[in-house]
Amino acid sequence: MSQMERSFYSKASMYSFTIILVLIFLMWVGTGQFSHVDMMLFGYLIGSLVLAIGMTIRICAWAIRPNYLSSPQKKFQ
Repeated sequence: MSQMERSFYSKASMYSFTIILVLIFLMWVGTGQFSHVDMMLFGYLIGSLVLAIGMTIRICAWAIRPNYLSSPQKKFQ
């Protein structure tokens, strides 16, 4: 395991942190280094960050789960 992976609680939190950094960088580029930020839209900015965290964690949990079809299944008699 690399040093970066060991500094996070889980892989999902590492991926969420990476996605948030990408979003903040894109906002920085899109607003001209945060010089043209409309404060009335600040709630949408926070909402987008929370959505990105939630979706990343949810998709990671779905992708990491064990494959249901490959596990042995009990047959009912």
